[in-house]
Amino acid sequence: MRLFRHPDKASSGKNVRGHFSIQQVNGVFRPWQMDETRGKTPQEFLIHDRMTKACQLLKSTQMSIKDIAAAVGYPNQLHFSRAFHQKIGASPRAWRNEHFSI
Repeated sequence: MRLFRHPDKASSGKNVRGHFSIQQVNGVFRPWQMDETRGKTPQEFLIHDRMTKACQLLKSTQMSIKDIAAAVGYPNQLHFSRAFHQKIGASPRAWRNEHFSI
């Protein structure tokens, strides 16, 4: 197993091991996002971002729940539905029925 890349290949913005540096990752967050992200783990931030996008799609499109799950990065509808219910407190279908605006 190779732990280090050839030095010529490290010029892609990644460090020698092929990972992004803390400075590069910190640059991804914008000042207006700081209040929203403060105190959240990267996983919590990702889930929050996915659920926000899922709610927007459920509210404003007629996409199937399966297609919305894929669009927000879940491998299957069941995994998405469980995560959505845990975070939002309702199934995607029930939430859509209550909030659909088209």
